Amino acid sequence: MRTEDLHAMVEETIALSLVGTARTEVSVELRLHPEVPTALIDKIQIQQVLLNLIRNAIEGWLVARDSPW
Repeated sequence: MRTEDLHAMVEETIALSLVGTARTEVSVELRLHPEVPTALIDKIQIQQVLLNLIRNAIEGWLVARDSPW
């Protein structure tokens, strides 16, 4: 574990999660609190969790968008 800048980690993770979504009309609005401290975390594990959540949300949105309902 290391002390990490949470803003930088979230921004990096968002960028990674959007790779390959250019043709899907997916956009992200990111609003982070300006005064978030650093934290002692396992960056890779936290990024993996965030990537999974974001990709699942994108996939769910795409399925719902393309649904005839």
